[in-house]
Amino acid sequence: MKPGILVVILTILMCLATAGFPAQDELSGKPPALNSGNAPCTEMDITELTVPPDFLLVYKSGDSHGNRPGPRTYIEVHANGILKYFTGRWRGGSVQLPLEQLEISQENVKRIYAKVVGCGFFDLNEHYSNPRIMGGFSTYMSVTASGKSHGVSVSNTSVKRFDSVFKTLYKEAGIQTITTRSRGK
Repeated sequence: MKPGILVVILTILMCLATAGFPAQDELSGKPPALNSGNAPCTEMDITELTVPPDFLLVYKSGDSHGNRPGPRTYIEVHANGILKYFTGRWRGGSVQLPLEQLEISQENVKRIYAKVVGCGFFDLNEHYSNPRIMGGFSTYMSVTASGKSHGVSVSNTSVKRFDSVFKTLYKEAGIQTITTRSRGK
């Protein structure tokens, strides 16, 4: 057998052998971590659930470059049912967002907290992004409950468990002016 043909055959065999391996991270050279954020959420029974008195959920969305003008959403839900929010176009700069305030029922707060627990929010990574897109749209959610705090940012990608908590927050908050369009979709 000619050496040139042997090289071609070995190259093909090596390509076939490595085809099943995941792509490597360009910086570390290691396979990328599995995205646990896309596992299904568990449905929680809210009848037996107690919302911790320090429960606080904060959700923010907008342009990845913080001070640029554009659509913004800010929602803050407290254990006592106080909800503060802003949704709309922001002119930019360091001006404080003008927050509206309303009160939601304890049942609404329980359903939001149940989704946080059922989706394992505290087990999510701190950051999810699409490295192929620079800038764009980003969301951030932080939760404090039972003395623990955890924040998750998502940029230009979708994380099912994060999105499930957001959708429940949107539904239970009842803020009609917040749309999925304000999430960048």
